[in-house]
Amino acid sequence: MLSEYLEKTRYCDCQNPEIKAKARELEGKDETKTAVNVWKFISYVPYRFDFWNVKASETLDKRYGMCTNKANLQIAILRAAGIPAAYGTMKIRKSALLDVSSPDFYEKISPVTTHIFAYVYLNGEWIATDATRDRTLEGDVPHDPLDNRAYPWDGKTNYKKSPNFVISEGKMSANIDKKLEIKPRFITPEVLERINTHIDNMQERRSHESKHNEKESAHHCG
Repeated sequence: MLSEYLEKTRYCDCQNPEIKAKARELEGKDETKTAVNVWKFISYVPYRFDFWNVKASETLDKRYGMCTNKANLQIAILRAAGIPAAYGTMKIRKSALLDVSSPDFYEKISPVTTHIFAYVYLNGEWIATDATRDRTLEGDVPHDPLDNRAYPWDGKTNYKKSPNFVISEGKMSANIDKKLEIKPRFITPEVLERINTHIDNMQERRSHESKHNEKESAHHCG
């Protein structure tokens, strides 16, 4: 039954007025276009670390989050739009987080960690989709060429994370509230502030380098 993939939960608060308003704003000509619009919106939400037990409406208000938060928001908006959506989970190697972690933060991460993404039901089939990394941080090219999650999603292609990172894939779930309530092992507000400042600075450097390269390119063309 698909009805359970449309229901609200404690953290997937798809009946929240702001979530429903965002769903209306992103509505397309059909369900596939709506799902693509939702993916695009989520893909531009800045990737930053946060606690797991955050409601979708809170992530929408914060305008940042990690895989768990962003997938939860994506699923809530899809459900608010009347499109069945589910949680996908997989066990991955910590190396998937190397490029966004400071050395001290990376050292604390377990060798095997959990990645959360979204499934959406379109045209009679479940399709995996992931908008974890924000496009301003990573652009269109993922840091592993075997990882297709960062490419613009077309509403048809199944998300596939690089086998360099994946250890095992879990089952699709309608509700992961119990998982979201697991107490974090080392995350505190202070730790979050430090690691997210690290990502802010990294993104600022990348933006500066990109603008510098554009100027150099324009100079040589001239």
